Amino acid sequence: MDPARRTAWVKAIGRVNVETRGDWQPSKYSFVCSDHFLADDFIQSNGFTLLKQHAVPSVFSFPLVSAPVSWFSHIKMLHYCKGSY
Repeated sequence: MDPARRTAWVKAIGRVNVETRGDWQPSKYSFVCSDHFLADDFIQSNGFTLLKQHAVPSVFSFPLVSAPVSWFSHIKMLHYCKGSY
């Protein structure tokens, strides 16, 4: 992923690194479930649903918080996003 797109995703997701209090940085194992994208962010190609190249996650229904989120709260958030495990 190019640096500008990565920065846009990090900003849109809005997670905080609880250790440094800075922006969370995704690892190669990080993912965002499809529920966080608009229908227009996807294309159909040869029977597959693909994310458009410039799509940025924009659908979030949990409240934005400035305080660190506990691990338990994070797990509850993952369960909220169906298909995120």
